[in-house]
Amino acid sequence: MRAHLMCMTLAVRKMNMSTATNESPFQYDELFFSKTDLKGIILSGNSVFRRVAEFEWEDLIKKPHNIIRHPDMPRAVFYLLWQFLKNGQPIGAFVKNKSKTGKFYWVFALAMPTEGGYLSVRLKPGGDLLKLIDKEYQALRAVEKSKNLSPEESSQLLLKRIQELGFSNYTEFMTEALVNQLFNRSRERSIEPAAELVCMGQIKNLGEDILKSTNKILHAYKATQLVPLNLDIYANRLGEAGSQISVVADQYKKLADEINVDIKTFETLSKEISQQIATSRFYVCASELLDEVSSYLEKESKEHEIDGLEEVKHLANTYRSKSMTNVSEVISVVRKFISISEGLRSLGTGLELVRVTGKIESARLTNSTEAIALLDNLRQFQVVLSEGLREVLDCNATM
Repeated sequence: MRAHLMCMTLAVRKMNMSTATNESPFQYDELFFSKTDLKGIILSGNSVFRRVAEFEWEDLIKKPHNIIRHPDMPRAVFYLLWQFLKNGQPIGAFVKNKSKTGKFYWVFALAMPTEGGYLSVRLKPGGDLLKLIDKEYQALRAVEKSKNLSPEESSQLLLKRIQELGFSNYTEFMTEALVNQLFNRSRERSIEPAAELVCMGQIKNLGEDILKSTNKILHAYKATQLVPLNLDIYANRLGEAGSQISVVADQYKKLADEINVDIKTFETLSKEISQQIATSRFYVCASELLDEVSSYLEKESKEHEIDGLEEVKHLANTYRSKSMTNVSEVISVVRKFISISEGLRSLGTGLELVRVTGKIESARLTNSTEAIALLDNLRQFQVVLSEGLREVLDCNATM
């Protein structure tokens, strides 16, 4: 019995050692690079890619990139990857790869279209997000196998799951994932994250605050939409005695219609700001990675020629330019916000005057309880509008 237990213990230890060494070594301060043609045939790569994949160059060059695909990977991820690339869009994704000897290694891959093919830069991922993605991929891969799903069908499940996790679409997910992994990489290397990433994070927070304040104003407005109608109904019940209340209701309706137009514009601009900020963050991250891998390739090209270095430099400049364009557009939208905010503030002042007039007229009535209650609703909206505008203007000024 004791001998049997010792054998089992040794077997477990061997299994644990096998599991621990089954991951191909890949460090946080390293970056992969590869270039393929439009069909995904490998044309070039750097030494990190070759070493971690455990292939010789002759086994990699002119071979399909899926030579390193791991069977644990859901087909949905590659379906989305090719959808983005064929539409001329960059895409980021967590990918589990397999080396020549059967070892695995995780990467966060940024794949980008370039003239005549595609470039990919991969960093070592980590942290809680990677653990979550690992579980999600396992679950999705199991469903793919059990239901024999096509890649497109599987991609729909993946997109649905991404929304359930709180992301509006895959673009938002990959942007947040890329940012998350760059910060994780900085922590693992004990270095400060790039100033641009920190700045864009602050701008993102301001954009979210603007959207929250806008939604608060919109919610408060919707809660008082029926006030002018209810005031008019109340005034009609009073007959001649309610004529001034009817005038107040009409004045409020006119103001409310103007406020409604501005609030809808507010909502549109809030979403536009969030979208522009997200796009800018993605391109900032991409340009940071491309700059770093460019330095890698320049050093390595002294030993052997690497096809793709000039494309990397060009893409880095292109993405940085796109990021700055998006930032400029954010500033343009912020200016529109300020202009509309000032207009809404004037309308809010007019609303308060209408409310005070209504209270004065109500005080002359024998039973004014209903009118006063309706006018108090206007006061609540006016307070929310005033506070919301102040918050939005503060955020705009900071941004």
